Amino acid sequence: ALTDAVINEKLDIVFLRKPAPIHKDVQSLHVLDEPLIVALPSNHPLVEKEGAIHLLDLEPYEFVLYRRLAGQDLFDNILANCYQAGFSPNIVQEAPRLTSSLNLIA
Repeated sequence: ALTDAVINEKLDIVFLRKPAPIHKDVQSLHVLDEPLIVALPSNHPLVEKEGAIHLLDLEPYEFVLYRRLAGQDLFDNILANCYQAGFSPNIVQEAPRLTSSLNLIA
């Protein structure tokens, strides 16, 4: 829908999180890669861990994720990275908004 809006000159520029089919009259340019970060309660054991937290460090813990319907790419990216790290995350809740996720985690 966003690329259609550019083609139909309703929008001048759009930002997409993943590659999308682009029309021959539309140019695309890779701008940045977004790192995944983890939000933890301030009293979580991993907060005190020295050095980087690796995805596999999160395996034993419960996950609260942004609802898949609201952020399919993000949800799928998190699951794919967990599977690639060798585990399936224990998703205990999905929240409708990122702020809701953060409040549940806190």
